[in-house]
Amino acid sequence: MRSFIVIAVLCSAKVASAGAYMEMARKDLTDSKAQDKVSKIWAQDGKIRLDMASDKTSVIFKDGTMYALDHTKKKATVIDKATMDQAAQQIAAAKQQMEARMAQMPPEQRAQVEKMMAQHGALWAAQPRARSVR
Repeated sequence: MRSFIVIAVLCSAKVASAGAYMEMARKDLTDSKAQDKVSKIWAQDGKIRLDMASDKTSVIFKDGTMYALDHTKKKATVIDKATMDQAAQQIAAAKQQMEARMAQMPPEQRAQVEKMMAQHGALWAAQPRARSVR
């Protein structure tokens, strides 16, 4: 759900040149005492800021770079194009290694591995390594 919101906001960022603000409230309907969790989104001049009050984090998209801010730990994580390119190379290399190993497996074992990978989605490979700033 969160990724859908991010994609929708990114797509609307070019339209929102004068600036736009949106608030979304989520409530856990299984817990009658649960508080609304409010997320706030600002978009202006190709920049986007998302504040998730539930986990005290903000994500800022500016000039092709993503900044993830953890207000509790006072930590920022920066993911820029170079980091994403490096992650893509690592994922491609891991995928090639996995495909080479799977080609040597017996059909039953290969089917089992393919099933496991399908259950865990496409993110079975290496995760991007973001640099942290304090």
